[in-house]
Amino acid sequence: MACNNNGDFQKYFNENMDALGLPSPSTLFDASTTSLGAASASVAIGR
Repeated sequence: MACNNNGDFQKYFNENMDALGLPSPSTLFDASTTSLGAASASVAIGR
């Protein structure tokens, strides 16, 4: 599965997130908020 065409990454990323039952961010703000939440959770677990 090669994602060489413009827009393919987002398509496959969303398909994989849906398959895992996880929400996929639709905007840059959603993506940054999700990333910050995951990083915060990782730090909390590592303590």
